[in-house]
Amino acid sequence: MAVELGVGRHRARRLMRILGIEAHYPKPHLSRPAPSHQIYPYLLRGVAIERPTKSGAPILSAFRCVVAVCTWSP
Repeated sequence: MAVELGVGRHRARRLMRILGIEAHYPKPHLSRPAPSHQIYPYLLRGVAIERPTKSGAPILSAFRCVVAVCTWSP
């Protein structure tokens, strides 16, 4: 059995406006970029990746250095 609290949508809307609460749902025009947003180029376009580490080589080499420093003990 449901208990009705007596709060209508107009009262709920007014209270939400007073408290500064808004509904959480996708707003219109959510995927439109801002006019001042810089568009970065895709750097791997047209590059043939022949081996698995070719595209992420700088990341993997930095990771190897961190692992080497962390595991090294005199």
